[in-house]
Amino acid sequence: MDDFPCSLDHPAGVVPVPTDVHWPVTIIPGRRYFVAKSIHVCAYALLSLLTGWLQPRYRRRLALLFFLMAHASGTEWVQSNLSYRTGTVTDVVLDHCGIAAGLLLGWKWWAGEGTN
Repeated sequence: MDDFPCSLDHPAGVVPVPTDVHWPVTIIPGRRYFVAKSIHVCAYALLSLLTGWLQPRYRRRLALLFFLMAHASGTEWVQSNLSYRTGTVTDVVLDHCGIAAGLLLGWKWWAGEGTN
């Protein structure tokens, strides 16, 4: 538990913060930025794709899409207020590009009639 000291500046209260993270794979230092941002885009693309796969009714579909967009912006805003994280507008834009990619990849599900 020594690798997880507590942070008191988190909005939710005391949260364990990893200080010594060991990745299971070696990432070339110059590519770490690219890998991290690719994970941003792919994660939100997957969430958007899975949200379309649910095929909710139109209003719920828009609500879920709005929630994803708000989540992307909100998490970066929270990170910008933490001393040990960085939240940037670039990350918000990349997250929204991932959402758009998920919409395009799952357009059949998003454009179809909702069943739920």
